[in-house]
Amino acid sequence: MGDRDRLARQFEQENLPRVVMQALRLSEVDADCLELEVTESAVMQDPERTAATLRKLKQIGVRLSLDDFGTGYSSLNYLKRFPIDTLKIDQSFVRDITTDPDDAAIAVAVISLAHSLKRHVVAEGVETEAQLRYLRRHGCDEMQGYYFSRPLPADEFAALLREGRTLSLGDAAAEAAVKTLLLVDDEPIVIEILRRQLQDAGYRLLTAASAAEGLELLALNDVQVIVSDQCMPEMSGTEFFGRVREMYPDTVRIILTGDDDPKAAGDAVNRGGIHKFLTKPWDNAALREHIREAFTHYGV
Repeated sequence: MGDRDRLARQFEQENLPRVVMQALRLSEVDADCLELEVTESAVMQDPERTAATLRKLKQIGVRLSLDDFGTGYSSLNYLKRFPIDTLKIDQSFVRDITTDPDDAAIAVAVISLAHSLKRHVVAEGVETEAQLRYLRRHGCDEMQGYYFSRPLPADEFAALLREGRTLSLGDAAAEAAVKTLLLVDDEPIVIEILRRQLQDAGYRLLTAASAAEGLELLALNDVQVIVSDQCMPEMSGTEFFGRVREMYPDTVRIILTGDDDPKAAGDAVNRGGIHKFLTKPWDNAALREHIREAFTHYGV
């Protein structure tokens, strides 16, 4: 029998709250120090009985979290009735959160829903700094995952707590105040030319050799303006900006291309929400002015 099956069976037992009380008494642990985690699929097998059991557990004083949220069949009506303290975003939505607009939208929606219902929200399966920063930017309260630590034996976990280990996240407000420009192009020579032309303009310059690398940098940094090449392998500038438009709608997006096809320009504007569509070779003074205007348009 799997863990989820056992959990569902436990919720069918009417004496579960009594068992929890006995365990707390025997272990001499305060009830508010215990958090019980239930899966969405388990609680929905018999919602009425589950709601009654959860209310009894809350009367004891323990905290309750709903695991794997978004993967089962719970309705918002039942979610409102369950006395849950914490919603946990399933790792399947966190895994590609920095590159997949759909996963990002689901995670942001869960965070907003949880906070609207006065619930705490935790992201599961966080494995990279980019994932952590994206979630933090959108107000996620806590995370769990390999980025902080892999599962540990009890003695090693105790040592970790004694060390007081933390993650350094920097000052988000200070980062947002810096004019940050992201340059994306698969040709190193183009990136170098752009960097030299703009290095004295007072911007914090970030460079990426691909759209995928650009998405990673966007998750890690507060970027206001992006200049991207159109013709890149694996993902075009239009496709890249299409994702950026969904995930970072406030950014100002400028595309550089060697193709002056009006249809391509129209597609870029419609799909990527392009602020400017510029052709190569570009006029240096005009490019600098367009970028200056972009930051003004953003409001920094």
